[in-house]
Amino acid sequence: MTASISVLQRAILAKRETTPYVYSGPVASDSLSTFTSMTLEIDPMRIDKNNLARRTFGISKPEFDPEGSFLNLKIDVPGYKTASPGAKPVISEFLWACGLKETVTAGVSVKYEPQTPPDVNAAQTTSFMVHQSGEGHKLAGARGAFSLSGSPKDGIVFKFDLSSPWMLVPQTIAIPVASPPPATKRLVFASGAVVMQDGSVIDIGQFDFSPGNKVEKDVSSGGGTIFITDTKPTLKINPYSVAGDGEFLRLLNSEAVAFQASFNNGAMVLDIPVAVRVKTGKKERAGRFSDEIEFECIETNGDDAFSLLFT
Repeated sequence: MTASISVLQRAILAKRETTPYVYSGPVASDSLSTFTSMTLEIDPMRIDKNNLARRTFGISKPEFDPEGSFLNLKIDVPGYKTASPGAKPVISEFLWACGLKETVTAGVSVKYEPQTPPDVNAAQTTSFMVHQSGEGHKLAGARGAFSLSGSPKDGIVFKFDLSSPWMLVPQTIAIPVASPPPATKRLVFASGAVVMQDGSVIDIGQFDFSPGNKVEKDVSSGGGTIFITDTKPTLKINPYSVAGDGEFLRLLNSEAVAFQASFNNGAMVLDIPVAVRVKTGKKERAGRFSDEIEFECIETNGDDAFSLLFT
């Protein structure tokens, strides 16, 4: 007797939009070949009708409009070395949805940096087609945020949290043929370094980084919009990141530092020119509470708050 195993078939296609909010029609060649987890949820937003005239006092009954709902997509994507210098990484369309500026230097590198669009409504967006158990869910006008962490000898994983207005009910559609995983190597955290104000360097073995996108949903009857209204890039470092209490104490007493993390000997580099200490708190790790320092990455001397460089 053989066991019958039910497997949830999933796939995701991604393609940036030429015109914001206009579905770009991603196809099988735009599929993401590898991801470690994915959740897709419908967020039914309440339509505020408190301003409507009522005959009596009291609390208004919550009312939900399916056309004012949103689709929330959370997905973890392993980082891979680019196929060649100047080629875009597999997560390029996802980084685009997070509002990052993309600079391609042919045959050399691809660089991603934060930017301030002149009009948040007209800022760049990405379309997704999410296939799950025979159903296809369209996302257009998607925007969101991401985070990443570095740990010794661990493969990096980008955690994306994206949203888009709910377009229409799922379509019954065949799942596309899966793309093979990238032939290149996984991006593994190689080393990190904090440069102190006196020029000395502290080696870092672990960190957490987020561009700090503030994502807001503007709901209205018959539709909705996702906006990235602000960013606050942050870098977090804990005592387990450094060799010895003395080095961590130096970080605790620092006002500002520079930070750089390298993956696969420079295949990807996270560069933060200036990070200002803004908070010191406690974080639980393996049943123990320890100090954690939070730095805010800021723009200075014409440099962006951070950059991601793929070579």
